[in-house]
Parts: sequence; C-alpha cells; structure tokens
Amino acid sequence: MAKPPSRPLAKADAASSAAPLHSRRSVVLGVSLMAMLLAAAGVFAALGTLPQLARHFPVERVVFVSAGPERLVEVSNEELERVAEALQTRGANMLQLDLIALKAAIKQITWVREATVRRQFPGTLEVAIEEHRVAARWAALSVKPASAENTESADSAESDQGAESKRPLVNTFGEVFSAQMSDERADQLPLLRGPADSSAEVLTRMVSAAPVLTEISRSAREVTLTERRAWRVVLDNGTALELGRTDSDVRLARFVRAYPQVVVLQNPNGNVDLRYAGGFAIKGTLPAAKAKSTTKVESPTRVGNGRSTLMH
Repeated sequence: MAKPPSRPLAKADAASSAAPLHSRRSVVLGVSLMAMLLAAAGVFAALGTLPQLARHFPVERVVFVSAGPERLVEVSNEELERVAEALQTRGANMLQLDLIALKAAIKQITWVREATVRRQFPGTLEVAIEEHRVAARWAALSVKPASAENTESADSAESDQGAESKRPLVNTFGEVFSAQMSDERADQLPLLRGPADSSAEVLTRMVSAAPVLTEISRSAREVTLTERRAWRVVLDNGTALELGRTDSDVRLARFVRAYPQVVVLQNPNGNVDLRYAGGFAIKGTLPAAKAKSTTKVESPTRVGNGRSTLMH
C-alpha cells in the first residue's frame, strides 16, 4: 500500500515566505525615509539655501508665560514688550535665532531669575519666566567685624537709596539680586547681613528661627552673621540677641523659655547676651512700672548660674 506523500517541501516554502519579515520592514522604512529626503530636497530646491529658507519663517509672535503656577507679578510688561518688538523689527527668524543669547538677554530684565525659550513653528516663540520671590533685604558686611557702628552705617547707606533706586534683595533660594522697590514695601521685609556669598546661610538661619520665635509672638527683624561667624538677631520689638558662634539654636531656645518668666526680656530695644553657659546677661531699660523715667542698667543682669563664663 502506497504511503501518502509527505509535505516537507510545503513547510519549507511557508518558512521561506515568513522568514524575511524584518527584511520587508527594512524595505518599507527605507522607502519612507527616501520619500522624506526627496520631499526635503524638493523644498530646498524650491526655496534655496538656509538663509533663503529662513526668510520664510520670521518671528511673528512672542508669548511670555509664567514657568510656575503663580502668575507673573513683578516683571515689567514694558520691558517684555521691548524684547518682543526688537525681535520682530530686526527681522529675527525661527531657524537662525540664537536661543541661548535670547535667554541671556531676558535674564537681564529686573526680577527675572530664569527663562526658557521654545520655538513653536511656524512663527511663535514661547518664553517661560521664573521670577525672583523676594524673602528679605540684603546688606553685605565690610571687611571689619560687625559692630553697632557698622550696623548704623549700613542702615544709613540703605536709607540714602531713593525710592526709584535698585536695592540688594535676597530671594527664597538665598540668592542676592537687585530690583527696584518702594521704601514702604522694603520696610516690611526683614534685613539680612553677612559676608559676601553668605546670603543663603543667613536666610536659612532666619527661616529656622521663625517657628521658635512664633512661640512668644515675636519675629526676626534683622539677622546678622559677623565676619567672626557670630550670630546676632534683632527682634521686631528692637531687642537684640547675641547668640555667638556656637550653639545658636540652644541659646535661642533658652531665651524663648525665659521670655514669659523674666519681664525685663519683654521690654523693647534691649540687648540680651546669650553667650553665657546656662544663662544670659540683660542690658537695656527697666520695666516702666519700676521707674518713672527710662533707666539704663549699668551692669548686666545675669540669669542662671552666677559663675557662668562668657562663651562664643
């Protein structure tokens, strides 16, 4: 009895037809790429070289947006309009425009911290702007260590600035920048002082002290880091706290604990030296109930261990 014919040849034929699938895909991609190249060559042939092509893509519109969820409130609209007009009147085009140079120019505008420029063809530029968020005023210290005289000179120099003058400010990143600000608005901001390049450190000190001082309903009006790396904080009632170079957090907490119990600490415009181990010295005015007129304390009033030594 004859056996039915086997079908190895049919299987081989099917395998041969299925095997070159990737080859067929390569052919399709190659044809598509060739079509794109031919189309691009046709455009260049019709319009000419890149400079000639760029003329067909002028900057027609410049859109300024906020880089974050907050709207732009500080940057001058007039300055932004001047940038947009300059791009359009000078014949800037989308293909040859130097985005890096444009970004650098926009960052020179007052209150602009960062900028990102994007092309949106055929003729729109989108500029996303991050504004400086002001945290405090800034006064860089001179080479000499900070003292009462230096503090007064810094204040007088700041007061000489007119309402229209730019003044040094610190943003929420601890970066120093200059911007115009009215005297009335500037007076509402705390003042930070310190050596050059210490603005971020001084801002951090102010931010960390804020919740501690809130416990006694006080806030920091001035924070100073001296050239000797000692901390001095002036409260909103004018009382100055000498915190020294070490353990400033511990010393500030000691003042806050004693504040409700020691009445003289609550008087304005005093001076509290917290550089004593386990205590502090008070200089300033006596409570009004104990004196008919303002009386100065000639010698410091020590609170704590009577044998405490002055520390830095």
